[in-house]
Amino acid sequence: MTHRRYEYIKGLNGHSEIALYVDIFEEVDMAYNNAIKNGATSVLEPELERQMDLCVAYVLEHRDDLYWSMLDRGQFADHHLSTGKDWTEEGHCGSGGMPALSIDGNIYPCFRWLPHTQSGKEDAFVCGSADRGMYNKDAFRRVREGAYRASCTKEEKCRTCEYESACPYCIGGCFAEYGEFRRTTHICRIIKIQCAAAEKYWRLYDAQGEKGK
Repeated sequence: MTHRRYEYIKGLNGHSEIALYVDIFEEVDMAYNNAIKNGATSVLEPELERQMDLCVAYVLEHRDDLYWSMLDRGQFADHHLSTGKDWTEEGHCGSGGMPALSIDGNIYPCFRWLPHTQSGKEDAFVCGSADRGMYNKDAFRRVREGAYRASCTKEEKCRTCEYESACPYCIGGCFAEYGEFRRTTHICRIIKIQCAAAEKYWRLYDAQGEKGK
């Protein structure tokens, strides 16, 4: 996937891991910087921003025949705080509007509500079945309304965040994690890095367009 071979680091005693969840990604940088401050030698420093810069440069070079959704202008470069109906009656997630059929014939609000992704919680969100049809449309409504920004935004920092509209939360994933319709916040730093990359890309893209006129 990365076109690179990975091996155990030789000649060093230590511990490494791939973390799929942290409360806030700033904690990773804080721990890294603190270790360096206390005399540790850097082996693999954080470089997400540098990798995004490389991606921006590549997409920009091939801008006439390459589109990368992670740099989408409308979602990430033009981020803002949602207001009006975008806040009260809309959400990033489409859950509750794209039914998914499980292998046992039951119908769920989307694939992220299937039994293997909602252990212990899935029965409450069965919308119907292949043989009986849609007999519980209320489950669709509950999930759809639960995904509205106004419904699932519990943290005050989200209510004032300039990146709020860009936040790509999955309400099914959030429900599996919290057991309620609660917007996740541990992706904040990643989204800010992504938005910064999108802003940079479109700034450079527009500048090159002006030069070509």
